[in-house]
Amino acid sequence: MKIPRNKVLLAAAVIFIAAGVVSCEKIKDAAQFDLLYEVPEATIGLDSTLIEVADNEQVMVQKEIYISLDSIRRKHDLDSFKEAKFDYIRIEVVTPASADLKFISKLKATVMAPGIAETEVASYTGNGTAGKTIDMVLEDSPITPFLMNERFTLRVYARFAPPLPASTVTVKLNSRIRITVQPL
Repeated sequence: MKIPRNKVLLAAAVIFIAAGVVSCEKIKDAAQFDLLYEVPEATIGLDSTLIEVADNEQVMVQKEIYISLDSIRRKHDLDSFKEAKFDYIRIEVVTPASADLKFISKLKATVMAPGIAETEVASYTGNGTAGKTIDMVLEDSPITPFLMNERFTLRVYARFAPPLPASTVTVKLNSRIRITVQPL
């Protein structure tokens, strides 16, 4: 049985186009790269007389973050961003040097921006063994919509299990955002 030539050409064209689309996607994926944005750190002084009991969640720190995606686009000659997520969110003891973070029983980090609901991006549930650093467990929560606002807020809520290791403990909040871009 002979297949008409126009059907063979049509089938070949469909295969060629499908292969081209798959190849283009592979090229886009291969060309993507990550930009890392170190969020300026925030330092927080915790006063033992102001810390509430363990059952009360309170805002430990609130940090405004400004990222100009237009500047990033121009600098790297980009058309679009694929995704943005936190790479890490970390709390560290600054003073006293002998202190640890065992007095923190729970942390929750959220982001918010005008017109976008507050979204949880990381958490930590203490087990009484925290050292000088707590690396929060990141959610699989893209923050790309928040970056589109150019200004958004990172807020860390805490539950404390007093007593603090000193009358005043200073900690710092460090975080980094990973922006995945596709230049094509």
